[in-house]
Amino acid sequence: MAGLGFFVAALSWLLQVSAGTPSTWMALLAEYADNGTNETNETETTTSAAPKMAYHKVIGTMIMDVGADAQAFVDNPNSTKAIAKSLAKQIDDVTEDMLDVTLELQDASRRLAAGRELANNSDGKVVLVTYIITMAGSDAAALIAAAGSIVSAIGAITPAAMKQSLEEEFTSVGISVTLEEVVVQEAVSQAVDSEDDTVTLPPPTPTPTPSPSPSSLPSPSPSSLPSTSPSSSGGSEDQDKDEVVDGEDGSVMQSQAGIFTIVLVLLTMVHA
Repeated sequence: MAGLGFFVAALSWLLQVSAGTPSTWMALLAEYADNGTNETNETETTTSAAPKMAYHKVIGTMIMDVGADAQAFVDNPNSTKAIAKSLAKQIDDVTEDMLDVTLELQDASRRLAAGRELANNSDGKVVLVTYIITMAGSDAAALIAAAGSIVSAIGAITPAAMKQSLEEEFTSVGISVTLEEVVVQEAVSQAVDSEDDTVTLPPPTPTPTPSPSPSSLPSPSPSSLPSTSPSSSGGSEDQDKDEVVDGEDGSVMQSQAGIFTIVLVLLTMVHA
């Protein structure tokens, strides 16, 4: 098709040149040169590759106790707008158009990530706020770093600061609620392929139940056996030796006494 267009343009130019004056020929040549240059530039612009975009999303939740009119609060379209505006004010480098907010009613007895329940709830219902922040850019590494900063900023928001900011925005859009309590839960970031990709929060990690520690039984102490000291052993041996010596001396004395008695009897018999 490009060749056919060039042929038609060239034929038209030749017809115009054959019917015109030399000045007309020069003007046509200049115009033709300009058109060729423009067509070349347009072709180069069209074929140049566009930079690949990277996308990242931050998802988080809040739980709010808005009093007895929780259902009316969820149904009010201004509620999500006020919450998005409040969050954008609390987080640097985040604007309202980057935020997507949804609301859902839940039972007030729902356990929170902080390990407690909302107090002072009047009708047994709380509002679960889920918000998603979408970021796009050509530098994927910078986008990851920015998402990490946003997650850190959300973690640093105090309940008191969030409650005050929400109340101001609710008042500005004409919402009259009694915001009893706000709990800002942990946010996470996820890389996605496009801004239309959906993200979900990971399931909560169950708290491990501590296993009972085994009862420590006292280890039996070794029985203390009486040790024989060298001095006592030596004394015992000396005592045995003394007893042996004493026994020998007694036997000798008894033998000598018997001999002496026999001698006396013999002498008595001789004199008689």
